[in-house]
Amino acid sequence: MASISQLTEEEKNFTRFFLLNFKVSPDIVRRFFDTVFPPKHLSQCINNSMNAIIKLNKARRINAAQLEILRGVPGTIWPPCLSPMPVGKKATSSKDFDLAMMICLLRYLGGLLTPCNGWDQLPHPNDTLPGADLSTLMWYRNQLTRTTLASMDNNEFIDKWNQVDKALASLNNGQRPHEVCEILNYDIDGKQAKTLAKKKLKQLTSDYLDCEKEKNQIDNDFSYYRQGNIPKPIAGLIQFQQ
Repeated sequence: MASISQLTEEEKNFTRFFLLNFKVSPDIVRRFFDTVFPPKHLSQCINNSMNAIIKLNKARRINAAQLEILRGVPGTIWPPCLSPMPVGKKATSSKDFDLAMMICLLRYLGGLLTPCNGWDQLPHPNDTLPGADLSTLMWYRNQLTRTTLASMDNNEFIDKWNQVDKALASLNNGQRPHEVCEILNYDIDGKQAKTLAKKKLKQLTSDYLDCEKEKNQIDNDFSYYRQGNIPKPIAGLIQFQQ
């Protein structure tokens, strides 16, 4: 196996961009999130938006693991139709929210204006609204989770880095976060990189397990329906079509 000291320039570019998106972006978005949903009032905000959150969960915008984290916020009151929370469950806060959930809550509950290209596309370069910044971060986060490549040439790196850097600075009151400079100065070939790699591997493993948990829940739902437990409105529609 090649050692980390043998990384090519393109692989180093990818590593820096990966760290920018998975290490820096969540922290900066969390700061912005806490200004929209102040920690002292987070439970109240959740309670006031309970119906919307349940709908987001049913629409798979918020998965089972994310909903469990939301339910752990002290002071939240959830409908009795949900299963009881385990006794002694650890209390949670925005510090436990991942990037996807924070952006989802900001998008649907935060009162932000929709980017001119919509939430699910890379924003127009001239769109400087917070929603556009968040869409930029989510766009590249999703790209990285789906890529099969672990390298990035200099032109691609500079272009994508500048877009994410701009979005982070905008969300950080117009100031480039110091964490961005730290990523640029990381010793990619040394011990620091190995430590970071282990930390992010642990986080990605956790994210993977959350996805597996959600997948198993979906499989269980389909299994339940295959056994004939189809909601009456859907069953009636099926009979009508037959």
